[in-house]
Amino acid sequence: MNKLRLKKEKPNIINFVDKKLIVILVFLMCASLLLLYSSAPYIASNFSVKSLLIKQLMWFCIGSVVLMFFMYNGNEFVVPFFKLLYIILMVLLIFLCIDSIIFQKIWPIRGLTFGSYDPILFVNGATSWYNIPGIGSFQPSEFMKICLIVLNANIIAEHNENKDTSTYQDDFRLLLKMAKISLPPMLLIFLQPDTGLVFIIIISLFFMVCSASINKGWLITIFSVIVITISVFFILFFFQPSILHQFISQVRLSRIYGWIYPDQYPAYSYQATQSIIAMGSAGLNGYGINNAIPAALHISEAHTDFIFAMTGTIFGGIGMLIVFGLQFALTTHLMTTAIKAKQLFEKYFMIGTIGIIFYQQIQNMGMVLNILPITGITLPLVSYGGSSLISYFLLFGITMNIYANTKNSIQNY
Repeated sequence: MNKLRLKKEKPNIINFVDKKLIVILVFLMCASLLLLYSSAPYIASNFSVKSLLIKQLMWFCIGSVVLMFFMYNGNEFVVPFFKLLYIILMVLLIFLCIDSIIFQKIWPIRGLTFGSYDPILFVNGATSWYNIPGIGSFQPSEFMKICLIVLNANIIAEHNENKDTSTYQDDFRLLLKMAKISLPPMLLIFLQPDTGLVFIIIISLFFMVCSASINKGWLITIFSVIVITISVFFILFFFQPSILHQFISQVRLSRIYGWIYPDQYPAYSYQATQSIIAMGSAGLNGYGINNAIPAALHISEAHTDFIFAMTGTIFGGIGMLIVFGLQFALTTHLMTTAIKAKQLFEKYFMIGTIGIIFYQQIQNMGMVLNILPITGITLPLVSYGGSSLISYFLLFGITMNIYANTKNSIQNY
């Protein structure tokens, strides 16, 4: 019978290191640094490219240390660690929510400040970051999504351990346990507002639930609710928008308007339109690094949300294919690790991880190509951002240990 927890023995790093994953991460790191350097024409007026490169390299180094820590120490402490981290992050999210509601809406001042120091950053209409002097920003929600993967994987593994039959009542208790720990942080993140990250969490949980061996009736019910919700949304969107506006803010709806009606709402579709024009004019080879780029071309958030558009502008279609190939290699390798995993916790953890990364890849590249609406989701391991990078390296540290446990169990078979 499968054990709930991962094996406690520490893997031999030399013999069991996941070399393929390391190679993929190194290539993604190099691609990120090169693209940040190439984005100078679009961000030089707002940021120091040198500063961004140094910080991004620093995040990669810190992330590597985090990865090695989790890889070397094994995964037996993972669930207790993330239970404690969950409580800490909930407190931080509550303070962000208080700042967003009170100091942004009720009391119309910038926020709680201490002289010239503002501990909470208000960026692009969202209150999602803490300001750490001398280091940069810290986004608790990026780490909360990792917490929810680990804790929900543990809940599902406990539910399925030694289970011979599946009843509606047992499965309802499972879904209720998952909802109890998932809905409170999702609500706090939604109120920041950060709809994109909420969707990332929902997708990862959906992947995990679908693999949880629950009764098919619950899966049909969940899928039906999703289809009905999406259908009602678009019916109201096209035929009764006034009703929809009472429940969803204009800021969130504006991205849908800009996606569906780009000509009628140019202010909302500006980013996507400019990225399409820039990539189209760059052709197959792109404009190249440090070469002249037409002044009319402009890519907003070229170092974060729209770094894939900047890739197509500087390096053309070939560059976009290379970045897509690296992302595809990462996802397929994680799938291989999930398939080979021997224990329940490992499998559900890997499925949640794949859900997060796969959705971010599809959503980011899709919005850049104007196939999907803009949601402010970054491209994993390529876009600039410390919290996102470190949180992913934390995931990969656990993944490395799962790989080592799997290889060790095969050799000992």
